[in-house]
Amino acid sequence: MSRRSKKTSKSWILLLAGALFTSVAAYFVLAHLGAPYRTLQPLPVAAYVQNSLSLQGNTYRLSGQIENQMLWDKGFGRVVSILTSEGLVAVVFPNTVRADNLQRGQKIIARAEVGDKGILKIEEFSKE
Repeated sequence: MSRRSKKTSKSWILLLAGALFTSVAAYFVLAHLGAPYRTLQPLPVAAYVQNSLSLQGNTYRLSGQIENQMLWDKGFGRVVSILTSEGLVAVVFPNTVRADNLQRGQKIIARAEVGDKGILKIEEFSKE
């Protein structure tokens, strides 16, 4: 009987190790696949600051922390500064984007388009 219990305990250990490995692998795959706007290129902040017109019409992923609301107009929307890992950029949250309760210090990830005159406009976003 002792031989049988050793085989059974080894089988359970292998089964548990396999289940643990599968769970960890699934977590990392789902975390990566579930990232919003993962198919978009990140905004090249240095290139944008140097010459925003050269990026006009392109859409990028923008992630960062809200630093300050610089302007709010009922007919226009909000102009907000966002601190990214590469630097500070000003973006427009047009009225077509629901941007309620944006507060300093909140982290966001967004799909942003470089629009007319090189102005960075948020098309949609989520708070992290």
